[in-house]
Amino acid sequence: MWLLLLLSAFAEDRKTEVAWRKPFGIGAHLGVPFSFTAKWWIDEKSGVAAHVGFYFANYFEGRVQYERWLVELADWPFGDFGLYVDGGLTTRAWLNPIWRGTAQIGPHAGVGVDLRFKDYPVEVYAEVNGQVLLLSSPPGGPLVGIAAGPGARYYF
Repeated sequence: MWLLLLLSAFAEDRKTEVAWRKPFGIGAHLGVPFSFTAKWWIDEKSGVAAHVGFYFANYFEGRVQYERWLVELADWPFGDFGLYVDGGLTTRAWLNPIWRGTAQIGPHAGVGVDLRFKDYPVEVYAEVNGQVLLLSSPPGGPLVGIAAGPGARYYF
C-alpha cells in the first residue's frame, strides 16, 4: 500500500471539471448497502469521501475514507479514467431482531477506478473494499467482508 502511495506522488495532475474547478460532490453509491455519498477533493490527487447508507431492515452503515489517485489509465477526449486507493473507517448499527442494538466499527481499505468528465462536473466510479468490523460484535465475533459497487457524484 505504501508503495502505491509513493508512486502516486509522481502522477500527473488531471485537468477536469471534477476536483480541478469544482471540489465538492454528492451522489449515490449502488453497493451493499445502498448509500448516499459526498466527496471533498483536497487537491487534484486526493480527497475525503463519506457514505451513509442502509441495508433493508438489517443495519445502517457509515463510511469515511481517504482516497488517493494513483495513475491515469486512459485520457479520452471526454474524460480521464484513473485508478485510486482508499482507506478509512466503517461503522454499522444493527437493526435486525438477532443483533438489535449492537454497533460496530472497523477499518477498511481497497481500490477503485473513476471516470472524471472533462466538460461536465460528473464522476462515475467503482470500488472494492475489504473491511473488518470490530467492537460490540454480534454473536460469533468480528465480521470480515468485502464491500463493492458503482457510484456517481455531481460536483458543485
